[in-house]
Amino acid sequence: MDRHYMSAPVFGIVTDNADPDGLGRVKVGLYHLGPEIVTNWIHILTPSLGVFFLPEIGDQVVVAFMGDDPDSPIVLGAVWSNKQRPPLTEENAESELNKNGKNNLRFIKSRSGSRIIFDDTKDNEKVQLISNGSTSRIELAAKGTNLLFKTNGVVKVSANGKIIINGKECKIKASNGILTQSKDIKLEGKNKDVNVKAGNAIGVKGDGINLN
Repeated sequence: MDRHYMSAPVFGIVTDNADPDGLGRVKVGLYHLGPEIVTNWIHILTPSLGVFFLPEIGDQVVVAFMGDDPDSPIVLGAVWSNKQRPPLTEENAESELNKNGKNNLRFIKSRSGSRIIFDDTKDNEKVQLISNGSTSRIELAAKGTNLLFKTNGVVKVSANGKIIINGKECKIKASNGILTQSKDIKLEGKNKDVNVKAGNAIGVKGDGINLN
């Protein structure tokens, strides 16, 4: 390959990303240099060794050559194009693709559509973790420091040790029913009354019942 082609970075298309040596390398087709020109396994520039973002096959990337050596290519990063458009958060229409010019959104979106979003919208700042299809989400809002867990499925909290929930007020509401099972159950209202109310009957059953 003529070295004068290597004096500047060039565009390429990722053709393979299953590095047999597990080094996170890819093969890139440099088709504008020739229809059959494909690199060997080459490294990808990354902001930190603790970060792993592997380009997809078909992604357009920028390839540079260390010391203008055609045998020392490296992927500098990927670029968007008309064929591969920038992704959308699907959460804030006014800020999508920086339509409002305020540059409020920074996010990661997976191939399946799961997202981690940092939204800097003034007075509505938040961090969001949203599943594919938006069926489940966790939101941490700066205003009022609110924390939201929401899902269309089941929320399960499990621990080998204690689970402790503290709050100024704790409310549990269920549209169908609440079941509490334990070896030992205690209800205490320190310095306050404990009220039990039912629309129908209240049943109490046990080997011994103490009412003081």
